[in-house]
Amino acid sequence: MLVNNPKFPLAYETAGDSFRIQAEHLQDWIDQAEDDNPAMLTEAERAFLETCREAIPVIIVNSRLYMKLAALCQQMIDEGQGQGQREQGSCDCD
Repeated sequence: MLVNNPKFPLAYETAGDSFRIQAEHLQDWIDQAEDDNPAMLTEAERAFLETCREAIPVIIVNSRLYMKLAALCQQMIDEGQGQGQREQGSCDCD
């Protein structure tokens, strides 16, 4: 069974496929977030993304954390493709 959410990639019901696909998409999101607005990323955000990259196997098992990180990466991508204006504290990741 496929779960289709327009903001996030298709997730497959089988655990093995789901984890593999989530890991691939999460890696892509992190790369794109870094590539789309490198000048706007703070050192703390760079460190956070690098930590997330290293922790992908753990992150994808925790679907709540996965969805939050995916949303954060999407926000960074959107900001990088937007007007270049950064609003401090605009991401509510709690």
